Amino acid sequence: MGDNNIGADGTGRYDQATNICRAPVRDEWIIGVARGQLPWFGIMKLLYMGKTEEVPNNSWYNLGISLTLLIVGPFVVEHIYSKWKKEDGKDEPFDNDYFKRPPDPK
Repeated sequence: MGDNNIGADGTGRYDQATNICRAPVRDEWIIGVARGQLPWFGIMKLLYMGKTEEVPNNSWYNLGISLTLLIVGPFVVEHIYSKWKKEDGKDEPFDNDYFKRPPDPK
């Protein structure tokens, strides 16, 4: 149990107030540290390892949506940005001379 868990009596109890552990956690008891994860991307590792038999169908669906957003999202943002810049009267998304088009020869 972590902090602020609701016990059977409806009160939040910390670990030292229950039978889990009577003393604070010692450094030598720590065997790992939790890190952030991207949800559903662990399925790709399971797919590589050949262990996907227990992956729920909704996780596959959510992985597909996530990958689609990662691939398509930047193109959509760039398209919206370029439309917004054209409305401001600027044809180019960058003011840097390197990215400007050469003048049309006439």
